[in-house]
Amino acid sequence: MKFSDPEQEIQRLEQENAKLRQFIDIGKHVGAEHNIDRLFPLIMTQISRFLDADRSTLFLVNWENRNLWTKYAEGMAGNGVTIELKMGIAGMCILTRHVINIANAYEYSLFNPEIDQKTGFRTESVLAVPILGDDGVAAGALQFFNKTTGLFSRLDEYQIQQAIRDFLRQEKHGFGPCIPTEKAKTFVAKLRQRLQCERGTLYVRENSQIRSIVSEGIEGMDIRLNISLGIAGTVAVTGKPMNITDAYADPRFDKRTDERTGYHTRCILCVPIIACSGEILGVIQAINKKDGVFTETDMEWLTTLASMVAISLENALLIQEQQRQFTSVLKVMAASIDAKDSLTAGHSEQVEKYAIGIARELGFGESEQDILSVAALLHDYGKLGIDDQVLKKPGKLTDEEYAHIQKHVAFTRKILGNMHLSSKYRSVPLIASCHHERLDGSGYDKGLKGSDIPFMSKIIAVADIFEALTANRHYRKAMSPVEAFAILDMEADARRLDPHIVSCLKSFWTKTNPGSDIF
Repeated sequence: MKFSDPEQEIQRLEQENAKLRQFIDIGKHVGAEHNIDRLFPLIMTQISRFLDADRSTLFLVNWENRNLWTKYAEGMAGNGVTIELKMGIAGMCILTRHVINIANAYEYSLFNPEIDQKTGFRTESVLAVPILGDDGVAAGALQFFNKTTGLFSRLDEYQIQQAIRDFLRQEKHGFGPCIPTEKAKTFVAKLRQRLQCERGTLYVRENSQIRSIVSEGIEGMDIRLNISLGIAGTVAVTGKPMNITDAYADPRFDKRTDERTGYHTRCILCVPIIACSGEILGVIQAINKKDGVFTETDMEWLTTLASMVAISLENALLIQEQQRQFTSVLKVMAASIDAKDSLTAGHSEQVEKYAIGIARELGFGESEQDILSVAALLHDYGKLGIDDQVLKKPGKLTDEEYAHIQKHVAFTRKILGNMHLSSKYRSVPLIASCHHERLDGSGYDKGLKGSDIPFMSKIIAVADIFEALTANRHYRKAMSPVEAFAILDMEADARRLDPHIVSCLKSFWTKTNPGSDIF
């Protein structure tokens, strides 16, 4: 069997990476928009472009009425479409909770041509992906139409499923910026001291809610309020400061927090936190002036303070968006490796999960975990340059085939070395490409020994072997964890793997799989 020249493979992979880097552009466009109603069309349009699809549609399901309605339909004006759940590709996708990927819609028995007839659009290829909640119930489906190459790929399927999971995770935890708690507490304490008030609260806006970062007097409670309620909600909507001298006499005051805590609110000073762009990021609220009511001077001081807080919030939001964007690109890159073979889908993320579990058992800090996470996700990136026939071969590899597959570590090192990484992640190419090195020098591709192997590479090596042993492969069935740990122990006893790292993986496994008897 003849294999491609390494330089040609690397050139081809770098061309593929150019497409993956389109996700960076998606992140830039999406990151600038925080209104959820405008965010849906923006996301859908950007993803359609990434997939080289003509159009996209977001269907949401109404289980009570057993129908689907279009939250967003690209290329379709008006109020959208409502159809019966049992009809069409989207309905089947939701009912079965499975991806549907077809090359010719008009040859598919469940395709409903009504919308084409109304719009004049001609549907050819279709990719439909269900949107599943944490409980496994389908909330809707994403549909993409007319791939320019004629058929959506397995990689397209995997990337959209990942994008849905990431988006739902963001929805669950909110889009608001993350402020260090201790810094926020110090700020609110100084506010209270300066204004001589009993309590202070800092809220950030998250879509249709405001969430408390610090709420003095009711620590430990995650307060989320609808922006249509209360004084803080009113300020978050209008962007106008409010000085309420008698809270219970004001019809906009929401008494429920007082009723829950037994506290009595007398007067409130509340000002908006407004970004340079004019976007309202949150509100600052001072409660119960000790010597009467809040003054105009207090209002001026708190408004000035809010403008400084806005800068901190915008910076926090920018950092959060950059990190989210970086993580998305990494996951797309990892998915592109796994999508070469359905049996290895999710391999890179599982290796990352085990590696981070080991790192936590070892006491790694957050920064070290971040570096390890990136290296683990991309440890097999060079496999994109390995012939599919070798990767999927069901039997034993020939010497030539084994030598070919070993080249993936060199591909990984060179490709990642050509990426622009911040100083924090500059060791990633070396760490990722050394996961097949062994303590006794029997590994590849450099035959490193002992301390010459980066410690994080030793962690990835253990995680990689365990994941591979406990998953199905073309050449064998998955082993049980007991069998896999027995092999890891043998490798550790032979001084090919680090025994302490193997021990940490066992500890992590038992903690995350309570009741499993592996020893």
